[in-house]
Amino acid sequence: MSEQPSESEDRSRFREMVESAHEGIWEIDADGRTIFANARLCELLEWPHDEILGRHLLDFILPEDHERAKRHFRERLNGEAGTVEHRFLTRSGEVMWAMLSSFPRRSSGGPRGGSVVGMLSDITQLKRTQEALEHSRTKYRTLVENSPDVIVRFDRELRHIFVNRRLEEIGGIPRSEYLGRTNEELGFPTESVEFWNRELTRVLESGESNTFSFDYEDADGVHRYLEARVVPEFGADGRVEALQSTVRDISDRVRERQTRSRLEERLRHQEKLESLGVLVGGIAHDFNNILMTVIGNAELAIAELAAFEPPNDEIRPLLDETEASLRSINKAADQAAVLCRQMLTYAGESTFELRRVDLCEVVREMDHLLETSISKNARLVLDCPDDGLPIRADAGQLRQLLLNLTLNASEAIGGADGEIVIEVAPAACDPEFLGDSELADQIDPGDYARVSISDNGEGMDDETRARIFEPFYTTRFAGRGLGLASTLGIVRGHGGGLTIDSTPEQGTAFHLYFPLIEETPEAG
Repeated sequence: MSEQPSESEDRSRFREMVESAHEGIWEIDADGRTIFANARLCELLEWPHDEILGRHLLDFILPEDHERAKRHFRERLNGEAGTVEHRFLTRSGEVMWAMLSSFPRRSSGGPRGGSVVGMLSDITQLKRTQEALEHSRTKYRTLVENSPDVIVRFDRELRHIFVNRRLEEIGGIPRSEYLGRTNEELGFPTESVEFWNRELTRVLESGESNTFSFDYEDADGVHRYLEARVVPEFGADGRVEALQSTVRDISDRVRERQTRSRLEERLRHQEKLESLGVLVGGIAHDFNNILMTVIGNAELAIAELAAFEPPNDEIRPLLDETEASLRSINKAADQAAVLCRQMLTYAGESTFELRRVDLCEVVREMDHLLETSISKNARLVLDCPDDGLPIRADAGQLRQLLLNLTLNASEAIGGADGEIVIEVAPAACDPEFLGDSELADQIDPGDYARVSISDNGEGMDDETRARIFEPFYTTRFAGRGLGLASTLGIVRGHGGGLTIDSTPEQGTAFHLYFPLIEETPEAG
């Protein structure tokens, strides 16, 4: 049999194990004084062995942790083994985080006379890593919670496993109600549920990110345009285990793009009308010169026939027929001259005599003429305020404008029973409102007099609406297509604006705006 090691050999072996241990090994008596420290403890605390002995435990503990350290020390002396984390101070003043596992060591003197043995491990780097991770998490949480975007995470069953505060704000549902539930379980509309399930499943199955746009009405009833990006989150096995969705409100961008598109379209339309105006104006001038020659010669021939004395009565019928033909030529030329004037009005080359007129008075004066001009099955309704609305206008041109639009409304009603309403009222127009009007480039924000001519007739589709001010464009079998074109020219000549509301089968309303003039109070 081999010989058992002697007690001195055991002690030597034990001391060798203690001194070579990776942890610092420490023994503290009942008064808190160091009575043993291995080489590793001296290394960790940066104290020489002969100077660390006899020093109190609290000499190595951060001052703000003293009470906690004393409580733990008393627990160990009373027989409670345990492990705690403490911040220690090295001799150079550096703070070291350490894990201290300790237990009581009894002496023959009884329970109150023992010591505490502890093993100390340096976890400073671990704590720094944890603190950095927590700091990173805090920053991420702050960014996510304060993000203007909606951020949501879904599990593989498409249940919500995280939602940020922004979703609560625009969805009107507390986040606690989202967690653990699908969109369907939340009671969202079927169309919305199917749309989101389709887009989320696409990312879940493909493992590739997906970006898409959609519109949405928030809890306040505001219509919004949103853009979503869904990104897969992969597990250790390479399988998609969750989805993260970021939803951004792009309403301002979309509305800005829509506004820019409308402005560009309006500019193209305006340029088209201006080009047509130049063409029409040139044609009208040349045609008018020809008509003046025709009218002049026809009138001269009529005058000469009237002065001619026939040699006998046999040629009298021939002279009468010739005179009738000349008068027909003259009448047709006069009608063509009216057409030329309409063309010149559209081109903005008519001469307007702008004077102070009361728009309400002009409309009321037209009541009987308009009533007799419309079809018998259409009813005319006038709505004018008692107070006048003074504007600078050519009264004759205003009457022509009202007649054109009223006749247009009557034709839109056709053979059915209908109603034409002419309403006059003051209107305060801001830049956004005027930006949607025809001739928007020539009018400024301010106070206007508005006259609206509306009907409940056939209405217009978008294609017709886009072309109604083109000269010679008409949807009427017998129309010349200059009524609305000249209307635009009259409004342009008065520095006004025009907007149109029209829906197929529901009717049309023309709204005309003329700048109000300030009345100068008479001197008393």
